[in-house]
Amino acid sequence: MDWLSQLGDKVVSPANPLKNTSTVNPDGSVSTGGATMMSGYTIIEAEFMDAALLTAEACPFLDISGIL
Repeated sequence: MDWLSQLGDKVVSPANPLKNTSTVNPDGSVSTGGATMMSGYTIIEAEFMDAALLTAEACPFLDISGIL
């Protein structure tokens, strides 16, 4: 939450959880849930894509094997 707070007005829609997800596996089978216990998204505003990417790369979720 500290990371989101530091983004200030850049955050358009913070910490939206994904619920009732499923995973399609390489063999075509489907399993309930995702690859991680936490999943969701945050929408940020940036003037340029490079600025948005730098902001996303600083997300602490990446330190615990999260995927952006």
